[in-house]
Amino acid sequence: LHGGLYVLTDKGESLLRDLQSAKERASKILGEVPFEKGFHFYKALGQYTGLTAISLEEFQKNLKNLEMASLEFHLMRGDFESWFRGLGDEFLAERVSKIRKGGLKGAEALRALSEAIEARIRELKEDLQ
Repeated sequence: LHGGLYVLTDKGESLLRDLQSAKERASKILGEVPFEKGFHFYKALGQYTGLTAISLEEFQKNLKNLEMASLEFHLMRGDFESWFRGLGDEFLAERVSKIRKGGLKGAEALRALSEAIEARIRELKEDLQ
């Protein structure tokens, strides 16, 4: 305490900035994007499923209704990773890249992807606290 005011050390100020930037990053990643920048799920080239996600949470919900053909189509092409990077989430993109490179298919791939996204959403929500 210094003259009735708290004084932050340089290290304290740095930690505070890091916390604020983590909150801003989490807010951006969890936020909504315009429809045209959403993730549009396809079964194959030109075969739109009718599902679009405009947020990470909506993406997670859409996985529950996703046909395996769509999951495998996008996973193999690296589309999920690209969209997560576009949201600013390099961390989740890397997790999904490992799932893709691990060669999981079908229900196993869906479970791994869903668990990774669910865990990431929890982490980001904690950052907002």
